[in-house]
Amino acid sequence: ESIELIKKAKKEGLNITFEVTPHHLALTEDEVYNYNTYAKVNPPLRSKEDLDMIKNAFKQDLVDAIATDHAPHELDTKNVPIQEASFGISGLETAFGVVNTYLVKQNIISLQKAIELLTIKPAKVFGLDAGTLSEGSFANIVLLDVNKQWVVDTNEFKSKGKNTPFNNKTLVGSVEQTIYKGKIVYRR
Repeated sequence: ESIELIKKAKKEGLNITFEVTPHHLALTEDEVYNYNTYAKVNPPLRSKEDLDMIKNAFKQDLVDAIATDHAPHELDTKNVPIQEASFGISGLETAFGVVNTYLVKQNIISLQKAIELLTIKPAKVFGLDAGTLSEGSFANIVLLDVNKQWVVDTNEFKSKGKNTPFNNKTLVGSVEQTIYKGKIVYRR
């Protein structure tokens, strides 16, 4: 229903943005039904059918951006009964791997499109002069190994938040290095 409303609004020329989080591309409500508080997010995870509809929205070029929805929490706010658990996922460290595994490697979108949706498009939504490499711009670069398989290990996260339902899962595609304003700020 929401996707149909988005389609209609875009057709009518309304200024709207349709963003999707990586975890909504890979996980279903079944994760939460198993009382996995690390999968408790807002908006909540939905059914497999809803997940497939979101992936189809990518094929229809309806999605404007992919946003990590990075919401790190202390583990004591997640290691409680599900009704008491905080909403949110530490999504930064797994974002590219999830997008690459569940969209690119499944031939739903191209690698180029995935990178646009993670960089250029969000910058445009917010009117930022960012997300591209051009003369005079800061050297903000992410070096990727798009074929590297890796197992998510929250002990290796740089984020203080370790709350992810992807822990111990295998993803394809890894951020190997991040350069921000010309300085290396992350190296795997």
